[in-house]
Amino acid sequence: MKKTMVFITMLIILGVLLYTMRFSIFDLLWSEKNNIKIGKPFSIHVDSNMLADYKMVEELKLWDKTEKNKMVDYMKNNNLRVKVGDYQLNQATQFEDALKILTFEKIE
Repeated sequence: MKKTMVFITMLIILGVLLYTMRFSIFDLLWSEKNNIKIGKPFSIHVDSNMLADYKMVEELKLWDKTEKNKMVDYMKNNNLRVKVGDYQLNQATQFEDALKILTFEKIE
């Protein structure tokens, strides 16, 4: 009888905790930051003799079209080109993440 009461009490406490924490758990499990993105990696190599402007980005076949178009618009509007270097992206790289990966310079 005593074991049953302890078990029932523990179930009630667990139920109350789960009920009160449900929104925090859902936010943690299904937030935008925790979405798994799967895609093939690809690299961009920019030499000093290349004009790595938005036209080069348009030609990237592996990058998601929506995110690539955001980058093309951003580079066109700000008159930018990618600086010399090697860059690693993924098919699922978001525009905001690509801004952190790529380095740019103004086209004069």
